[in-house]
Amino acid sequence: MSWDINVESNSLKNKIINYSGLLACAAGNASKNLDPNSQGYEASYPTCFNLPNVISVAASTYNDTKWENSNHSGPYVHLFAHGADVCTTIAKAIYKRILI
Repeated sequence: MSWDINVESNSLKNKIINYSGLLACAAGNASKNLDPNSQGYEASYPTCFNLPNVISVAASTYNDTKWENSNHSGPYVHLFAHGADVCTTIAKAIYKRILI
């Protein structure tokens, strides 16, 4: 899942709670501090639901540092994955480098 919302949705939360699988979701790309014990905390859902079947993935750069726009910190981000300056497929099975 690669989107986030700023308002807690009980409907979405209940769907995830009742989902029998593991949900991997993007931490978000708004440079938010997701640590609820820090000044400047801003929630991002579904990452901040704190559910046992949610894994939140933040974006890293090609040299394994946090990408500057990735949401970060707190108990909600579980791992980082390469998310900036990546190669991806586009129409007609052509590879293209995406610079963020």
